[in-house]
This record gives sequence, C-alpha cells and structure tokens, in this order.
Amino acid sequence: MGMHFDKEMVNPNIPRTIRFTQPLYDWLMQVKERENLSFNQVVLQCCKNSMMEDTNGELAGNTEGKQGRTDGQEEMQGRDM
Repeated sequence: MGMHFDKEMVNPNIPRTIRFTQPLYDWLMQVKERENLSFNQVVLQCCKNSMMEDTNGELAGNTEGKQGRTDGQEEMQGRDM
C-alpha cells in the first residue's frame, strides 16, 4: 500500500528539530526510498495524514485511543514510540 503525497507539502519554511525512535526512523527511511521523496516530505505527509485523521475523528465523535478527560486535555493510549 503506497502513501498519497500532497503537493501542498512543498516548500515548508518552519525549521524544527525532532528525535525519532530507531524503528520509526527505519520505517520513515523505507518509505522515503520506496516513494522516492525526501525524508522531510515523508515526515510532513505523515503529520498531515494524522492531522486529517484526528480532525475527521473529532467531527465524527470518534474518541478511540483517547482517555475521557473532562479538563480539556487528551492523552493517547497504547502508543509507545
């Protein structure tokens, strides 16, 4: 299954530093090679896909993977990266 890469991910201009776990980094490098894209493009697209999934989940009332908290804060469950 290939990933869909969005053209609006071109020319990002906000520099940030991030550290990855080894398994996540290895997977991102595999996707980079498979899709013939830059590492940065792959990371940005993954973030955008997650943002869209999160937004769609909120619109649909989906709270799977989040603890029910009443203080407005959300925690992810079962994510060990």
